[in-house]
Amino acid sequence: MPIVLVTRPKDDAEEFVSALASRGFECAHVPTIEIAPIADWQTPNLAACDGIIFTSVNAVRCFIPALLAREPNSLSRLRHLTHYAVGEKTLRALRECGIESALCADEANADHLANLLKTRGISGKRFLFACGNRARSVIPTVIAQNGGVCDELVVYETRDVSAQNLEKLKTLLACKDVEWASFFSPSAAASFFNALRNFAFPSRLKFAAIGKTTQAAIEAMGFRVDAVASVPSAEALAEAIASATRKTA
Repeated sequence: MPIVLVTRPKDDAEEFVSALASRGFECAHVPTIEIAPIADWQTPNLAACDGIIFTSVNAVRCFIPALLAREPNSLSRLRHLTHYAVGEKTLRALRECGIESALCADEANADHLANLLKTRGISGKRFLFACGNRARSVIPTVIAQNGGVCDELVVYETRDVSAQNLEKLKTLLACKDVEWASFFSPSAAASFFNALRNFAFPSRLKFAAIGKTTQAAIEAMGFRVDAVASVPSAEALAEAIASATRKTA
């Protein structure tokens, strides 16, 4: 039975693992990044904001609960702001935190969210961008170019693959049944390929990406992407891997 290497943090991988299992794949789980909340960010002045932008589930989880712990009465102020989310999972994370109303980009990437911001109007508005330390510059750049103000608030840190997990990766990749390595973010891909810069990948190993942004990051490092999800979801990526596997069987 072919094995798929799952590189995303374990808490976020259950849906993907289940989707792969339903298609006859086994999974080997080795996170290539670690998400660490930042505790000492400065509490923003919500009264000065017109909207809050989230481009990941991690940003929601590391910002809203921490803010409510600091200021228990701030939920009502949060709810009166316009919230912008990348993808359905980020939207669901907001709802889990008590934010029922949010605008969601058609596709789960920053470029589509930037287009949504432009259609809603940017000029003269101030936005809070809750993000990680490796967030792309797309959102702040678009806001600045269209006459708005973007306050970036880094609420979590993305850390590269640990030494322990690096050794696990090398051992797994030597296993003949590992046929795929899957990636859900450019950060996860970059950490993987940079850590294994001098590693000789077996010719059987194929790479799968959650979307075009992650695909581009992998290709920029000189590797071919053999499967890309039709839409940015765990189910779609599992199906893309299954379809590509059937074609080469």
